[in-house]
Amino acid sequence: MLTHLSEGRISQPEPPALGPLLRAHRHDAGLTLEEPAEESGVSARAIGDMERGHSCGPQARTVQPLAVALALTRAATEELVGAARAGRRRQQAAAAPGPCELPPAVPDFTGRETETAWLGRSITAPAGRPVSIVSGAPGPGKTALVVHAAAQLVGRFADGCLFVDLRGLDAEPVMPHEALARLLRALGVRERDLPAETDERRVLYRRLMREREALVVLDSAAHEAQVRAPTSNRT
Repeated sequence: MLTHLSEGRISQPEPPALGPLLRAHRHDAGLTLEEPAEESGVSARAIGDMERGHSCGPQARTVQPLAVALALTRAATEELVGAARAGRRRQQAAAAPGPCELPPAVPDFTGRETETAWLGRSITAPAGRPVSIVSGAPGPGKTALVVHAAAQLVGRFADGCLFVDLRGLDAEPVMPHEALARLLRALGVRERDLPAETDERRVLYRRLMREREALVVLDSAAHEAQVRAPTSNRT
């Protein structure tokens, strides 16, 4: 493992990445993904996400049962927990998200396999521009689910993901006029070039998105009016 010199000191080597380390221990033990999952209570999908680097900073309460299921020594367990801790530090040290960037997924997200699979099928449907809706009362983890699914799917979209928190539980939720402004800024429209009227912003947004392949997440909508264009009443 390489080190480098900085201001006359030898830096400490970086802890190993969690994914390759976990996979190596599982292969050494001759186990499938399902076997440590059954023993530890951590889903096979979650273990697979760790091994592939999609979840690189799970909490110790997730990693330690895996170490037991893999029959690791104390030293190997400490190394595995340390790799997860280093992964969390790297995530926290990452640059602040840009406009409309997808927020970090919950590091040790588990469960919701059925819902995640449904989102994957519906969002990547081959025909048209599919729209998927996740609804329910506040609190059960809708945002965590959607962000988790989006983080898995974003690689399929050439232009990435646009995320807007509509703050539906606030006294003054984000309405379409401002939501469109945030999306247009993220798409490269300068502040001085933002249309003044909501309808004009909507037209510009649609025109720009026709040229792109992106996943758009509108989170925490208070009501339908926040995400749907108003219908004109005509006689």
